[in-house]
Amino acid sequence: MEIKKLNLDYFEDIRAFYRQQIEYLERKEFFYPYQDDDIKNILGGGGIMAAVLDNQKIIGISAIDFDKKYGQILKKIINTYYPHVFNHKVCEYSGVMTRKGYRNQGIAGKLYDYLITSVKDKKDICLCAVVQLENQASLNFFFRRNFRLVSVKRSFDIDFGYLIKFIDRDILIDQSYQKIIHCLDYAQYEKLLSEGYAGVEFFDNKIKLCKIK
Repeated sequence: MEIKKLNLDYFEDIRAFYRQQIEYLERKEFFYPYQDDDIKNILGGGGIMAAVLDNQKIIGISAIDFDKKYGQILKKIINTYYPHVFNHKVCEYSGVMTRKGYRNQGIAGKLYDYLITSVKDKKDICLCAVVQLENQASLNFFFRRNFRLVSVKRSFDIDFGYLIKFIDRDILIDQSYQKIIHCLDYAQYEKLLSEGYAGVEFFDNKIKLCKIK
């Protein structure tokens, strides 16, 4: 196996990979598919898309999207409750997909490490993962990597959580101040996020939030 940064030569393979693998998901609504133009923009220099290849076959993909317009939209949502993202560029960490038969083998983690290494010198980046609030696997994937849930929003009848991580520093939390709420309890999100809490763990359809230091 090898990890490779993808370019426009891989466009058709990428599109076919996503279309095929979405069909194998138990909860298809948890994956928001790329539009063709989004893929081409990332491959053309508007981001970084990487894949794990096994005998030249794509078995996993992840990406960091540098799109400025979407980054500004994300920044506004993040700053609703966490008004501390000013000089950083917000870039979405997105497109995480692993081929059926290769799941639970650390493929997404390897891609994450590769992409983080690729942007480690860009100290002005704030990564944002947009994840549905009932998607336990994806939420905990990012929580384990010190992403913090700092905003929530319901759009198109879908409940989204916005998890962020700075490249140049961690968002430290105080475990002695913690609250556990249902993952779709917007009244509690409104209260706790406004008081300086952030989500740090998901279990049994509940989110654990701790006070940000």
